[in-house]
Amino acid sequence: MLDAYTRRARLAPAALAALPAVALLGGSLLAPTRAASIIAMGFGAVGILICGLVRDAGLRLQPGLWGSWGGAPTTRRLRWRDAQDAAQTQRLHDRLNPLLSHPLPTHAEEDADNSGADRRYDEAVAALRERTRDPVRFQLLFAENIEYGFRRNCLGLRPYALAVAAASLLVAAIAIIAIHGAQRTAYIVSAGIALLALIGWQMLVRPDWVKLAAERYSNQLLAAIEQLRLDHP
Repeated sequence: MLDAYTRRARLAPAALAALPAVALLGGSLLAPTRAASIIAMGFGAVGILICGLVRDAGLRLQPGLWGSWGGAPTTRRLRWRDAQDAAQTQRLHDRLNPLLSHPLPTHAEEDADNSGADRRYDEAVAALRERTRDPVRFQLLFAENIEYGFRRNCLGLRPYALAVAAASLLVAAIAIIAIHGAQRTAYIVSAGIALLALIGWQMLVRPDWVKLAAERYSNQLLAAIEQLRLDHP
């Protein structure tokens, strides 16, 4: 049985991206001519296959996203050079350090070696993630992780989803023109779904949409420090 993360963060983006092709495939089953049916079914199957093959697109996209944001959200929260309030950053380090094998870089250490400090921050974040994987104990964190994964993977699939939606709309439009009778209704519905998908993927699925979820996940991850500190008084 698929877990909640897989269903929401991995399968849902692929399903949304494939929806116009699925609708076109359904319409093709009602097509009165064999040629129209074969063309639509063939394209629908290809669209679904493509979405399955690019399920890892979000992970490939992630490094570039983080780079455009100036680094991973939690790493940026730990940096001295990105701090708006140095005292607040010091308090965050003081809370996190007892949970780590090696303390976080001091302000002077970061100034001397930014890249080295970032590596240590990344290691600390990775350790924190490993200790907060229990979805029952850290329910809010788990929910934010799912939402971030969903949005990131949607953005990774965006070029393919737009292509599938545009091609589905084109094929449906041709079928509407070529086919007469009650069977046109199925293709009209398919065209409407494809048009809505095209607008939705173009207007909604953007880096800023993903960044909002990433920041919320980062906030919850750092909030989990207090719960972990109860285990290490």
